[in-house]
Amino acid sequence: MTHLAQVASQAHSQFRVTKLSDGKITRTAVKPLGEPERIDEIARMLGGIDITEQARAHARDMRARAVPAANFKKKGRAAGRVKS
Repeated sequence: MTHLAQVASQAHSQFRVTKLSDGKITRTAVKPLGEPERIDEIARMLGGIDITEQARAHARDMRARAVPAANFKKKGRAAGRVKS
């Protein structure tokens, strides 16, 4: 789990975890996010509650530049390390 947009943009999948409580019972829900939802979530991490089109554009760019997992295996890179 991360709260960092830079890390989330590189992930293979992303989930939204929510917790609801009425004071007596607490429930947790986990929902896998599709690509449009991922863009919005990364944009929210970048800019806060009010998601701007500029934040969405930045999130889309980050997702487009994400390094596919296959590239790590092909080039022998360690997971999480990206060569610039």
